[in-house]
Amino acid sequence: MLSDDVGPTLEMLSFDACRLAARLVEAAEADALRRMTDHGRIALTARFVRTLIAARRLRSERLGPALAPEPGWSLLLALYAARLEGRQLTLAALTEAAGAPGSTIVGRIAALEAQGLLARIPDPARGRGTIVRLTDEAAARIHDYLREAREI
Repeated sequence: MLSDDVGPTLEMLSFDACRLAARLVEAAEADALRRMTDHGRIALTARFVRTLIAARRLRSERLGPALAPEPGWSLLLALYAARLEGRQLTLAALTEAAGAPGSTIVGRIAALEAQGLLARIPDPARGRGTIVRLTDEAAARIHDYLREAREI
């Protein structure tokens, strides 16, 4: 049988363990962010990429359709953000994310696929659907470009 003073001791130990776990998580997140930011510069995260996408759309809204974002680059950015988030995009979701007509998107996808930047695979969850993803080479090239552009 436990004595009456063991309960508060266990409660304090539990509290200390939770506090330690929280500090470990914070340290791991800080380390991961430090590695992504190349010594304190802007992190190449999905949030950063989504901000670029939003800025491109805003430019088109404010300055007119003549300055609408190029659909191929919009596709690549959307796929890169999804990759950073560990998600896959269907053709339908990618068309919506790029904000361009479906016929334009399909043509751009075909051109980017021919360049080895994209791959289309059947969606196992939906027998008829298609998943579009970046190739590893494309992801590396986009990462390098964004890293270099961030330094300007």
